Amino acid sequence: MSGRQAAKRFKLAAAALVLAGVAACGAEAGSTADAAPASPRDMPGGGAEAARADATPSPGESDRLRLDMAAAACRADDFEGFFFAFSGSAAVRARYTAAEVGAGLRGSSRLMTRRDYLDRQSYPIATIDMSFVTAASAAAFARGGGNDPKLLRPVALEFNTAGDNRRGVDWATGTFEQDLDPPPADLEEGPGALIEGSGPSGTLLFRPTATCWELFDDVQNPPPG
Repeated sequence: MSGRQAAKRFKLAAAALVLAGVAACGAEAGSTADAAPASPRDMPGGGAEAARADATPSPGESDRLRLDMAAAACRADDFEGFFFAFSGSAAVRARYTAAEVGAGLRGSSRLMTRRDYLDRQSYPIATIDMSFVTAASAAAFARGGGNDPKLLRPVALEFNTAGDNRRGVDWATGTFEQDLDPPPADLEEGPGALIEGSGPSGTLLFRPTATCWELFDDVQNPPPG
């Protein structure tokens, strides 16, 4: 799948999940009890994910929507939709991260507890609208008031599936089609395909739980050069 095709697929999947979440919120607006988020024990993952949720501060409206999106993607066995919600919300990451996570540079990563990993806030990817960008660039964009999209650094993704339903996401930054001078005449919305990987990159590994997936490895490649 090309970078451009993947971007289109992510946008369509994410838009469908957003609409599903909005519809669900509307249907539940009849009472205060119904408007509250579903009990974590009713969410994918059962008791283990409930324990994680119990230790996490109450999510805001955006996080509740992303949690609903993640739960819908889990039920649909839609890993790409799940990954979009996971990358866009700290609350989703808190619920769907394993008890121990391998993290660090490739060749020198180490196991740490879920809490230590989450407290580091080192997860490398964020979402802006329907696009994947580096978490560092998203933070810089927010600090600048959200007015300079040139601060955002796009991320190219490659998804892989193992026989036991483990999922790997290779991510990379560098030169995209939008960076060419001139860019391709047929370039549509978004950065286009990755032309050359020349920046931060790494691999995120997820394993299946009873009803969803959980992150268990976040390994970043050494800086190029």
